[in-house]
Amino acid sequence: MRLKITLLAFFCSVFMLSAQPSWRTVYSFGAGSSTPGSDAFEIGGRIYFNGNTSASGNEAWASDGSIVGTQQLIDLYPGSISSFPRAYTEFNGEVIFYGNSSTYGWEMFKTDGTPAGTGLKMDLNPGSGAGITTTIGNPWIVMGSNLIMRADLGGGLDTELYLSDGTTAGTALIKEINTSGSCACSNFTKVGSWVIFSATDGTNGIELYRTDGTNPGTGMILDINSIGDSDPVNFYPFGTNKMLFSADDGANGRELWVTDGTPGGTMMVKNINPGGDSYPTNFFTFGGKVYFIADDGTNGIEMWVTDGTPAGTMLFKDIDPAGDGMGYFTSRIIASNFIEFNGKFYFIADDGTNGYELWESDGTPGNTQMVVDLNPGGDGASVVYDIVEVGGFLWYQGSDGSSGIEVVYSNGTPAGTGAVDLISGATATIPRAFVGLGNEVFVLGRSSADLIWRMYAIDASTLPFPVEWLDFEAALNPDQSVSLQWQTASEKNNHYFTVEHSLDGEPFEEIGQVLGVGNSDDVQSYRYLHHQPEPGQHQYRIRQTDLDGQSSHSSILALSIGQENVPRWSTIDPGSRYEIQLPRAEYPYHFSIIDGQGRVVQTGQTEGTSYVLDISFLAKGVYTLECHGPSQTWTHRVIR
Repeated sequence: MRLKITLLAFFCSVFMLSAQPSWRTVYSFGAGSSTPGSDAFEIGGRIYFNGNTSASGNEAWASDGSIVGTQQLIDLYPGSISSFPRAYTEFNGEVIFYGNSSTYGWEMFKTDGTPAGTGLKMDLNPGSGAGITTTIGNPWIVMGSNLIMRADLGGGLDTELYLSDGTTAGTALIKEINTSGSCACSNFTKVGSWVIFSATDGTNGIELYRTDGTNPGTGMILDINSIGDSDPVNFYPFGTNKMLFSADDGANGRELWVTDGTPGGTMMVKNINPGGDSYPTNFFTFGGKVYFIADDGTNGIEMWVTDGTPAGTMLFKDIDPAGDGMGYFTSRIIASNFIEFNGKFYFIADDGTNGYELWESDGTPGNTQMVVDLNPGGDGASVVYDIVEVGGFLWYQGSDGSSGIEVVYSNGTPAGTGAVDLISGATATIPRAFVGLGNEVFVLGRSSADLIWRMYAIDASTLPFPVEWLDFEAALNPDQSVSLQWQTASEKNNHYFTVEHSLDGEPFEEIGQVLGVGNSDDVQSYRYLHHQPEPGQHQYRIRQTDLDGQSSHSSILALSIGQENVPRWSTIDPGSRYEIQLPRAEYPYHFSIIDGQGRVVQTGQTEGTSYVLDISFLAKGVYTLECHGPSQTWTHRVIR
């Protein structure tokens, strides 16, 4: 009998060396330059950001990635006084933003990415009055060809809710929400056919509102806190017409809530921290579930998961059992974003031992782990700025302990994680405003040697990929030997592979080597035969070694040897369809599909000696397939 196991259905991993990619200085903001904006945005092939020079202060800039194409767009407040532009948004073929002008006050401006194409969009409050008032988040949201926005047009009204086509004549009041003052409208979020936002009518405090752009369709959804402000924040759409958020109902503290835009569909999901505030934030969807950060008052600030129901809301993993795994120092500045990458999601966390480092998860607590301790004894990653994906790598702010605070890259493996030393030695660049354009990642950084801020561009395509794997399989032969086979899609400077083996949980030992081809852009196939392994639980992994001696490991492939009448699992369509070949047709075999939370999501019974299992209807994630025979149960793990 032949047993074949395919690792997680379709295994694709990249081995690489810690290396320095090519990079260049795009622009220097000159002596006396100060801290620029913390964010940058790629819109229509250009990068929009806030530069900060000694001559002009904090103003709007754009770059096409070239030296001559990086320039200040406008000096809204001439001289060294800053206009602090913000809310760069693509709208009807233009990029709009708002800032403080010495002539117009806080108003809306437009740009095509060039100084000549940058100017006033609308003077909503003529003169030096503020037509666009500052707020948390954007003061507007695009809804079709219009904007729903908070604005102050003067004329006796305070800041209220408006609908605008981008022209002064085409800007009209939707509804005067607060007749005695400002509506304080903010947190605009599209949910189904509604825009949901927070506002106050002057009587009920800051509560949850909705609008469809019309007066009759605008109003408070629910007075969540009847004695004060529920102050709903951290809006996060999920599903087709729901939104998660945090709010304080005056009795249970700041907790996790959900709404579908109706009073009946607005409710607290779960009181995560009874008697306190759980502060749910940083929502992220993976595998059909929403992950977030919260404090239950017992385990500290940790990662939680929800499906929008009380029963489906639970602590996902206590990363730091003795403290806050997802918090930042003693404050509530929460860790950087979650990001999906190569079938997993990544984030920054502190397990209480290794400092802040890059972590990964496949959606199960058991496979949520630190990628690498980049800076032993210190923090290898910063939680201040978001992680971005550019050119097949993750990029974030961090340190390897020797090059100061720099740009860090990772392909999700220990060997594929390293720091880009933009300024040689321990001198820190302190990069910020990470953004991708093509295969380059752009950052703003300052040399601690000359204190000048610059824009840098790092070419992700120059990071080497020694081995890109396609497949890794094990087969038990009739003579009880094991055939290991693997394929690579490409190789660069690959010297050899070392096959490593473990029996019944013992340490891995080398059992053989296979030479690599060195350099190839074609699919290469390899094979190794393990003669007469003992009965038991066997694990195999492969260590790839480069020409200069650097090496890294593959994931682990496991199989059992010495059991009679075991089923065989094979892949028909990775992530969708699998075939179970059964040893004996006279027995009925029952199967179960179990999700990452241990819940049975499907059951069935086989007939004959072969059964095709279709899991294409399931949400993305990791599942365990169980096959129950007359006296034994076998398991196999797959990724949907």
